[in-house]
Amino acid sequence: MTNPHDWLPHLNTSRCNGCGDCIAQCPTGALGWDGNNANLLHPDLCIYCATCEDICPTNAIELPFLIVKLSEQGE
Repeated sequence: MTNPHDWLPHLNTSRCNGCGDCIAQCPTGALGWDGNNANLLHPDLCIYCATCEDICPTNAIELPFLIVKLSEQGE
């Protein structure tokens, strides 16, 4: 069985430059400061929207699974 935390964003603190963009843009407040770096402080609030991954200028945030929606043929 998959651990529910495996689906959450992974933050590489060695790559984080502390800009805070991900914290400011997180729509649910799941991210916060852990010292000088961003971290997933409230994993229960994460809705897996990928905003943090998209906005991070140093690629320090990675969502471990990519969800792809396929359109129906003929559209």
